[in-house]
Amino acid sequence: MINRTFQNLRFSLRLVRVTLALCLGLWLLLAPLMWAIRDGLGSDAVETVWPESLYRFLAVWGGPALALALPLFVLMILEWRMARNVESEPGMQV
Repeated sequence: MINRTFQNLRFSLRLVRVTLALCLGLWLLLAPLMWAIRDGLGSDAVETVWPESLYRFLAVWGGPALALALPLFVLMILEWRMARNVESEPGMQV
């Protein structure tokens, strides 16, 4: 019973980790497009200079990306530690 519960937990952690990784990848792929849309695409386009644009980009895109990356990192460490504990315990085979 414990073995089955442990397998379900590991599967759930992997599913959440893959979902977060996909969201972060999509976020990174859309960042250049959102930069161009934020500045505008027409006669009313506004060109931002580097220090201001970099600050705005990090504030608007860096925060949510960090909010996705931190739990992803924690889940990777947790999954690694769980796999290490399974290898060290002779009675648990997954």
